[in-house]
Parts: sequence; C-alpha cells; structure tokens
Amino acid sequence: MNKNTIALFYRTFGKMLGTGIPLLISLETLKKDQKFKELTEFLDYLIRAVKLGKELHVAMAHAGFPLDQVEAVHKAVVAGELDYRSDDIASLAEAGSDFTISIPEQALEMEQEAIRLVNSWIEFAVKNNASDLHIIPTIRQIQIKFRIDGVLQQHAEIDKKYLPLLCVRIKTMADCDVVETRLPQDGRMLVRVNGDDCDIRICTVPSATGEKITLRFMPKKNVIIDLKSICLSREELSQVGALMEHSYGLLLVTGLTGSGKSTTCYSMLQEFVNRNLNVVTVEDPVEYAIEGATQIQVRPHIGLNFVSALRAVMRTDPDVIFVAEFRDTETINAALKAAQTGHLVIAVTHSPSACELLEMMTGLPDVEHEVLANVLIGVIAQSQLARKLCECKKKAAAPAKVQKKYGIKTVWNPVGCDKCLKSGYRGRIPVYEITEAGREIKEAIANKDVKLIRKIAASGMLSKAMAKVGTGETSLAEIGRILGVY
Repeated sequence: MNKNTIALFYRTFGKMLGTGIPLLISLETLKKDQKFKELTEFLDYLIRAVKLGKELHVAMAHAGFPLDQVEAVHKAVVAGELDYRSDDIASLAEAGSDFTISIPEQALEMEQEAIRLVNSWIEFAVKNNASDLHIIPTIRQIQIKFRIDGVLQQHAEIDKKYLPLLCVRIKTMADCDVVETRLPQDGRMLVRVNGDDCDIRICTVPSATGEKITLRFMPKKNVIIDLKSICLSREELSQVGALMEHSYGLLLVTGLTGSGKSTTCYSMLQEFVNRNLNVVTVEDPVEYAIEGATQIQVRPHIGLNFVSALRAVMRTDPDVIFVAEFRDTETINAALKAAQTGHLVIAVTHSPSACELLEMMTGLPDVEHEVLANVLIGVIAQSQLARKLCECKKKAAAPAKVQKKYGIKTVWNPVGCDKCLKSGYRGRIPVYEITEAGREIKEAIANKDVKLIRKIAASGMLSKAMAKVGTGETSLAEIGRILGVY
C-alpha cells in the first residue's frame, strides 16, 4: 500500500472528525471517495470491525498496519485527540515504507457464517410457523430458541464469539443503530422467504451476558382477515355478527398476549370496510394494513398519543373506530365519549375473561361508569390459543371425572411425527367467550356491583375449551396448560 495514500487518509479522516462528523459516517464517506479507491477493501473491513465493537487500532493491527502507526492511533483515541493528531500520524506514514494490507480471512469467514445462520433461522421460522426467535446469550454460549404453536423450544447452541456478528447483521437488516449496545432498540424488516413476504419486528435488550435479540415473525400469508376463517363456531359467528350490527356503542375484545385478539379485530374491521363504512384505527404499532381503512400510528414523542388521536378521529366522520389498546383511564373516557356520540368503537384490553375485565373497569375510580353501562354492547374474550392436535393423534378413553363433569367419553392425545416436529401438535385454535351486555350487566356496572357482575358474567371459557377436546381438536393436557384446570 502506497504510504502517501495512507498519509492522505489519516489527514482527511482527521479533518472530518474535527468538523464533528461521526466516525462511522466518516469511514463510509472515505470509502466512496475515488482518491481512496485502493483502500476500499480495507475501509469496508474497518467499518465492519467498528460496528462489531472492535477498537480502531486493533482492527488496523489485524490488517497489517505498521506498529508505530497502530500505537499512535491508539494513544490518540485514548486521549480523545484523533482529529488533532492525524497530521502527526500522517507524518509517521510518510516517513515509513509502503506495506501490504491483508484482511483477516477468519473475520470474513465468521461474518459469512453469521449471515448464513441468520438466514437459516429466518427460513426455519417461516417454514415452521414460528411466532418468535430468541437469541439468548449465556456466560459461555448463545441459546437459539423458537416459539412454535405458543411453546418455546430449544433449537441450538452456538459459540458466543458470534454474538457481535449476529447483532450487527440483524440490526443492519432492521435499520437499527449497530454501534449502540447499551440501550434497548426496536426495529422492523421485511423479508421474502420462498416467495412469501414476512414482516419481522425485532427488539434488542442489553443483559449482563450480552445483547438479547428477539425476532417476532408476522408472515403475510398467515394473515386471516375473514370472520368465517378464524375458527368461530356457527353459534359464535352469529353472536359476533349480532354485536357488529350495532351502529354505535363500545365493543371490547379482551385476552392475554398471544390469544389472537388482533386477528379477531382485523377480521371485524375488514368486514366493516367491505360494508363500505368509514373505518379509522388508532394503533401502536400498525400490525397489518387494511385496504380501505385509515390507520393511525401513535407517536407519543411528538404528542400524538391515543387520546389526541381519538379526538382528531372524531372530526373525520368515522363509522367505526378501532382503539388498539386501553392504556389509561383518559383513553377509556375518550373512547366512551366517541361511543356515546354515535360511533361504533372496538377496543382491545388484556384481561383473561369478560368477568375479570368488567370487574376491573368497574373498579377504576376515574371512569364514568354510568356512561360505560350505557354504551357497552358486549365483550369478546379469548383464552391463549390452544395447540391443535396433529393428524397423528391417538384416541383414548376420557378420565372418569371428565366423563362425569362434561359428558365427554372419548379424548385424543398427541403422538408426534415429522409433520409436527414430534410435538403432536400442528397449528393453533382460539377459544372464545362472547358476552352480550344485557340489562342486568348494564345495571351491575352502573351500580358498581362486583358480586352481581361475577354472577352474571361468570366465565364460560372452560366449557368452551372442553367442547374442543370433545371434538378432537385439542387435548386435555393442552387445555390444562392454557387454562390451568379442566
């Protein structure tokens, strides 16, 4: 490598740093400069090394730079004077000899392996309908786990030396800050696997053993926005249809994380769009695009929160308003006002049953309970999604207590085959509890009568779940896992 080119590199690099241009941006700019064309490979390596957290002088040493220059760069960085001392380092280069830059082969091989690993995990997740991928650093290893059909499964353990490379690869794909490792980050990427588009949300969090990365997969092909396709029984479909016939009021959809609330809500919203109604949503984040609906992403950092968005939405002549989350009483009261003034409001909460939701809302001191009682039209509650038995299932006699209590004589148990990855389950199904807000429930809410609410809206989730056991859709063990009892 020509020593004069290296000297020019030091001087130009120092001037850029001196004007306040960040280190990585300076290196990226120099890589595009034709004056440093012969340094392109080295600069590309240097940029990757810095992104991986490697110190500048260490990367230069590995690339074969003379030790006097490496030491000078190290001292300048430690003193925080790399911009001021760049001329001195350039003079060192001019006084020395030409030298050969060699990019470490091992570094390139590890980068390629990290890329291969990430690509293979994404492909595996999409192929096996995994909802999440967890990259968990431990003291000595990195654990790779997938959540498939709601259950976290160990997939592999790899050497911890790959952690920085994996973090950089995933952060780059998700347009995150690759240098920041001290703070949590959220990102998003859109990939195509075997011709199918998949939206992936990523979250990184710093831990005592390194950055933990979680990828949530949302394949476009799996998006179901059709009420007739979300496993509602004929009776349940009729009940939901009756609730949707209201021209105004509040419809609550509740359930724990992973219960399928979003799928239910989007299916209803799509039906309203198909009816040529003006549908406006307030979400954080917007999970799926609905053609024909106006979807608003809240941005609290600029003052666009759920409440301010709802107030603005009221002036857009909406027929149906969707509130993706009840986060505080101010949002609840804003939604109640919207429902009271002639709009159908669909809102999402996180209670496990209709009874617990109504009990919780009745206990909120700042909520206008009379208004809530007046506008509430019903609650659609969902349990955690139950894993669906694979075709390899095996018939068995039901336990005596199940036969006596539920009248179920035959049950099916998981077996395991190649199709279901030996788990015995393949896919998931929802369990619904649909409660219409009749006169008794409205009076109980208005009077804050918790005992009466518990009596009227007693959870029927277990009986609904056991009905799916009787039809062979799922197993007793699975109902015990998601509900705790059977």
